[in-house]
Order: sequence, then structure tokens, then C-alpha cells
Amino acid sequence: MKTQPIKAVLFIIFLYASLNSCGNNASLTVLIQPSESGSVIISPEGTSFKRGTEITITAIPGAGYNFYNWTGDITESENPVTIVIQKSTGIVANFTTETANPMKGYNAYALIDGVDFGYGTETVSNLRKQIYVNSGPNSDFEVPSAIYATRISATSDYLRLAIPIKNISEYGLKYINLDEIYLLDSDGNPIHVNELMSEYIHGSVGKVSSTYYSNACLAPGETGYAFIIESDSYTGTEGIKFNIYSEHPAPEETNAAVIPQSYSFSGSDMTIYFKNTGSKKVDIQSYIYYLCLDADNIPVTWSLTDDNLNPATGVLDVGNTGSISDNVYYYGTGTKILVFVDYDVFDESSNSISQQYYSTKSVKDFNNKEEYIKYINSLRNEREAYIYSRP
Repeated sequence: MKTQPIKAVLFIIFLYASLNSCGNNASLTVLIQPSESGSVIISPEGTSFKRGTEITITAIPGAGYNFYNWTGDITESENPVTIVIQKSTGIVANFTTETANPMKGYNAYALIDGVDFGYGTETVSNLRKQIYVNSGPNSDFEVPSAIYATRISATSDYLRLAIPIKNISEYGLKYINLDEIYLLDSDGNPIHVNELMSEYIHGSVGKVSSTYYSNACLAPGETGYAFIIESDSYTGTEGIKFNIYSEHPAPEETNAAVIPQSYSFSGSDMTIYFKNTGSKKVDIQSYIYYLCLDADNIPVTWSLTDDNLNPATGVLDVGNTGSISDNVYYYGTGTKILVFVDYDVFDESSNSISQQYYSTKSVKDFNNKEEYIKYINSLRNEREAYIYSRP
């Protein structure tokens, strides 16, 4: 009769030892995206580690791929990356192809690949058409002779244009501007002459070399985009004419850097996460532009995020992360999203220049989001013109 309590005690001791052993360890899972794009080296090797262990993970791109970033339980773009494991951790190593990345190696952008967005109820032929481009002569820029005009649905006549502008000069360029913009009909006659005044280029904002960040919009060899939206114009527009210039071929060094890190997507709801990876506090806009592309890197639509900015002030300290959300309305199918973050070094003395141009309105103050986007674009251009005019 006295042996049973002894067995119970031994069983309890064994069970406690087993649970205590499991509790000291944490698992590590690393996935590759896309699956055939590369591999990783984990040092020290293993999939289960004692909590508190320092682990270095190195991404090795496969042929034709480049490492992009880490997502999952960490958000980081450095390679290799070192973590101290405290709990079971899942990490994704993301790679991208050279051709899949319209802007490569520069600051303040992220290409979100492998995304399925859009309702998929419209064929692409109903949502875009090719139009010709007539740009004035300029030795600093390269512009294609034809682009796609797009719309979000077959019933919408709001015209959206994403015009690629490549910096072919040897300089980093800032405040690149289109002016004298005219939409043209099939006979080459201008339409909406008074409505389209100017448009600044959305670029990477500025890593002009491998050594420093600046306020450049486009580094040498980099392609940015001019985003244009116009009502009642998709049906009649067959071409576009504009001039392009930049009078600032010498960007200043700022060492400011805001880089989108990852995203979450649920139905039409998208959230973009970004991080201040530079050495200075920054002031971001209360909206962030994004360009949607298909599998062939052809722009299908563009818009801006403007919901739930975090932090709400738009001011981001060094090393801190933030996020912003939006609903992506597009009735076709897309696979990639290119993100543009517009920001300045935070100006303590003037309580931030860009804060002066933050909108106090929301999309609810307008008849539709297209009108709201036109209003936001006018604010952005006003802000850029103000900064551009400072001595």
C-alpha cells in the first residue's frame, strides 16, 4: 500500500521535468517567398532553441532573384539579420526578381509582390487602353512614347494615369515637375486645359548613392511616376502632352529614411507598415500613395492610403514603426503594389513645414474618393511648391 504514493511522486517529478524542458525551448520556422527564389542559412543550425539564444539568419538569393526583406514576426530589410529568440517565431524571407522591381535599391518605397487584389469581375480590356505621350525635350529624363490610361471599373469615367519618368542624368534630382499638362482627344486637340496645372513626380525620395540619404526624388537611373486623375475623361482621352523639368540637380544630404517594410491584406482592406531607418526624426504625410501593377508590371490603377495613420501626428522618431490603411477598389485583378512615402526631416523650430499642409478634411467631405484624391494632390503640389521656393 505504501508503494503507490511513491509511484505518484515519481510520475509528478517526471512530468514536471518534461514540461520544464519544453518550456525552455522555442521553435524557429523560416519560409521562403516565392518558394523557389532562394534559401537561408541559420546559425547555429536547428529549428528549436533555448530561449535567449542569439540566432543569425542569412538570405541567399537564387539565380535571377534579389533579397528584399524579412516579414512575419520580424520586420527588417538588413541581411543577414540577428534575433534573440524568446518565443516560437515564424519568419518569411522575401525575394524579388530584378525585372519585377521597377525601383530598386533606393529609399522610401516597397514592392509588395504576390498580392491578389481587386474584385476580379472585369476583364482588363474594359479597364485600360493605350494612349500616346508627347513630352517636351529634356536631356535629364526618359519618358515612354505610350502609356496605359486606366479606370477602376467599366462604369467609371475617371481617368487615372501613372506616367513613368526615368532619371537618365548623372545627378540625383528633386522637385521634378510636369507642367503645361494637356489631355488630348483623337484629333490631338486639348481637353480639360484649365484643370491640369502641374504634377510633382513620386519617386523614392532619396538615396542618391550607396553612402547617404538625401532629399532627392529620383537617383540616377531610377524611375518615378507622375500620378494624374481627371473626371469625365477616360472615354475621350487618346493622348497626353506635357513638359518636364527639375531645377535642383544637387540634393542636400539629410540621412532621413522611411522605408515601407510589410503589409497585411484582407479582402479590399490593406495596411502598410513602415519604419524610420534613418538617423533623424521625420514628418510623413497624412497619406501615402501606392501604384498597383499586374503580373507584367503594367500599372492597372493607383490611389492613396489615408485611414488610421499611426502615429496620428505623422511624426516618426528614429527606429520607430508606423502604419496606414486603405480600401483598394479595383474591379480587375492585380498582383503587385508599389508604395511611395513622402516625408521631410522634422523641423522642430517651425513645428514642421509639412504639418502646415496636412488636410483637415476626409473622404467623407467629398462626393467620392476621386474628388478627394484631386484635393489631396492639390495640397501636395502646394506643399512641394512651398518647399521648392524656399531659399
